[in-house]
Order: sequence, then structure tokens, then C-alpha cells
Amino acid sequence: MHHLPQIGSVLLQGVPPTVIATVGGIALTIAASFVAGLALLSRRRWVRVLSRIYVEGFRGTSEVVQLFWIYFVLPLLVGVQLVPLFAGLLVLGLNHGAYGAEVVRGAVRSVPRAQYEA
Repeated sequence: MHHLPQIGSVLLQGVPPTVIATVGGIALTIAASFVAGLALLSRRRWVRVLSRIYVEGFRGTSEVVQLFWIYFVLPLLVGVQLVPLFAGLLVLGLNHGAYGAEVVRGAVRSVPRAQYEA
């Protein structure tokens, strides 16, 4: 019981990175969802193809695999080492953005043509 204040202080040190990861991941998810979701409905075929590759690529692989690729392989290809928190934030945002893109696409498609034109 006498270790409780020490445990509490250690747990409080993790609050700022958790909030940063949460808010940053949500912001990136929302942006990626809308951009990719609306790109899936584009009239230009190459835009739809690029968006579909992104969506299927991130939905079809595990977040753990994506994290390893972004944290370990991407720096080898680009030559810049990523901060672990940023790599995690990037994976969360891009992965969940791919799932959100399908939600956005479905939501836009569900609006009846007459209401859309009005």
C-alpha cells in the first residue's frame, strides 16, 4: 500500500503521450476517412484506383505489421528515423482511416439521387 503514490506518479507520466496519440490519431483518421472515402467516389479512374489501393492495403494487413513496416522499414527507405509515438499515431490514423473511408463512401452512396440533386 505504501507504493501507491509512486505507482500513481508513474501512471500520470503516461497521460500526455496517451492524449497526444488519441487526439492525433483521431484527427488523422477523420482526415484520411473523408479524403479516401470521397476519392473512392471520384469520376477519375486513377483517383479511385489509388484510393482503393490505400483502403485495401491498410484494411488487408494487421496493425502490428503496419507498425513494424512504418517504424523499421520506412526509415531504411527514406533515411529518417521516426519517433515511436509518431509512428504509432501514423499507423492508427491511416489504418482506421481506411475503415472510415468505406463508411464515408457508403454514407454518401446511401443518399437518394433526388435528394442529392436537390
